[in-house]
Amino acid sequence: MTSPADPAPPFYRTDLAETPLPEILVKIDHYKVPGRLECRRGDEVFELAIDRGEIVSASGPIETLFSWANGAATFIPGRGPRHFELLHAPLPIRQAILRGVMRMPDARFLLSRIGTKSTLLQRTDVPLDVALSGDEQALLDAADGKRALFEIVNHFGNPAANARALYGLFVLGFLSERERRHIRVQLKAKTTPA
Repeated sequence: MTSPADPAPPFYRTDLAETPLPEILVKIDHYKVPGRLECRRGDEVFELAIDRGEIVSASGPIETLFSWANGAATFIPGRGPRHFELLHAPLPIRQAILRGVMRMPDARFLLSRIGTKSTLLQRTDVPLDVALSGDEQALLDAADGKRALFEIVNHFGNPAANARALYGLFVLGFLSERERRHIRVQLKAKTTPA
């Protein structure tokens, strides 16, 4: 039997090298579960308190957590005491993801989470609920279902920054891989004269 002072058991546990932080945060946002996300890398510990799809407090600058390529991540549900500073204003998880992906270290790894060079990207019907920069909007517009991922990444500006932004848009559900259409080709059998 657990007493009220006992911490809640972990709800979700993963390694950041296997499941990047934005993908973890999208799951938490989807279910709107309040709780604490604890990330550990060696002796470093970083914590976020989350409530109704918003980051309400953090143990340090949130952007630095996005730069972690490895470490353990554990989500513990519940509204427990916060031992770190409240943010001036709650930060919507979806906005934090879009800004945080720009700090992620390995753009190629992020692209591999989307697809291959030849993957065709298209916009989805997910409502745009975050503020986009001009470059992010241009990348979203370039995903017309006809251009390959490689072409969109190299469309303009900095390819590494474009890769990170595309990953953020993809994780948030604004982009998806275009469904491939299979074309049936029927060949006539060659008849030979008798």
